[in-house]
Amino acid sequence: MKNTKTIFRILGIMGFFLLILTGCSSENQTQTDIQDNSEPNEYPRTISHMKGQTEISGKPQNAAVLGFEDELLALDIKPSMVSSYSGVGVLPYIDERTKGASVIEFSEGFNLEQLLSTDPEYIVIPHYFEAQYEQLNKIAPTIVIDSSDWKTAFKTVAEIYAEEDKAIDVIQDIQTKSTEVKEIADLKFSQENFMLLRVQKDNQFLTYGYGSGEDHDLAILLHELLGLSPAPQLPKERFHQISLEGLTTFEADHFFVINDYEPEALIEMEETTIWNTLPAVAQGNVLVNSELIGQSSGPLGKQIIIEDVRNYLSQ
Repeated sequence: MKNTKTIFRILGIMGFFLLILTGCSSENQTQTDIQDNSEPNEYPRTISHMKGQTEISGKPQNAAVLGFEDELLALDIKPSMVSSYSGVGVLPYIDERTKGASVIEFSEGFNLEQLLSTDPEYIVIPHYFEAQYEQLNKIAPTIVIDSSDWKTAFKTVAEIYAEEDKAIDVIQDIQTKSTEVKEIADLKFSQENFMLLRVQKDNQFLTYGYGSGEDHDLAILLHELLGLSPAPQLPKERFHQISLEGLTTFEADHFFVINDYEPEALIEMEETTIWNTLPAVAQGNVLVNSELIGQSSGPLGKQIIIEDVRNYLSQ
């Protein structure tokens, strides 16, 4: 009898410890579940944007992310669709990375028939296409992102695809590489200045000023992030028209020339005496790139420009 009581006592103690272990295991499992559910790659998720909120049920596989193709590529996501703008087409650096994607034409608005034919899960557009929101939202739930701040816009695109950490890494990489190029500029070009010129017809240029508070993305990238001093006579306004003859009044040491719209006009200009006697041109301090404007707004484009400038300053 005494042995029987002892056995029951032992079994009771074992049962008590088993309950404690089971409870701990359940508690640990619950904490793990909560931790997993809080991970940023979980769906569904709600995206807040300029037109309200949109629920994303799962990672998009066929979304029309128009105007943010650069951002997707920076996240290592190949766009299902790409924008083709009237008179420009698909931006070359985007086009070469998106072969096989459906092309959605834009001329005073996106081609709705083309969009319908692709049957997108969602449509994502920057705020400057907001006028078409009602039409687009009838095709698929449409997200309108304020793109006035490129970092915030990039993070929102990343949020849609549950790639927030990747976006943070890309932004940090841009900051790191910008700092490296700025150090080169400070070391070798602190006494020299740079001027942005976009070629127009009839020996005209469009310059991009810096310091107005409404500066173009390209001017901010070159003069602020990379620390390249603007030409001292350069107007601060965002855009300024200037003639070839007018360039002679600027003391510019370097020209960054954008020839996206009028490539033949630059060829004609390069044959003139005025152009060839400009100090920057005579010394070979000219970087010609047709994609600087298109590349400057997105993270991938910024990375490309930073590398191009690094190569230019290091030659």
